[in-house]
Amino acid sequence: MLPEETIQAYFDLKAKRFFPIHWGMFSLAPHTWYEPIVRTSAIAKAKGIPLISPRLGELVEINDRYENKLWWEPLIN
Repeated sequence: MLPEETIQAYFDLKAKRFFPIHWGMFSLAPHTWYEPIVRTSAIAKAKGIPLISPRLGELVEINDRYENKLWWEPLIN
């Protein structure tokens, strides 16, 4: 699914949190590894969607106290 499609799925499913997976781990597409999460996080922010985007391999406890960090930004600038 493209980032825009995943956002629509969030709304279709009436989800409480948005946790995109399977992006950035492997270079399998013609775009950069970070493009999907950059696009997704921008849309989520614009629409007020609570995004969960841990570092690749990071364990997280998903609850109302989770604080999302845009950890990839220093790696792409």
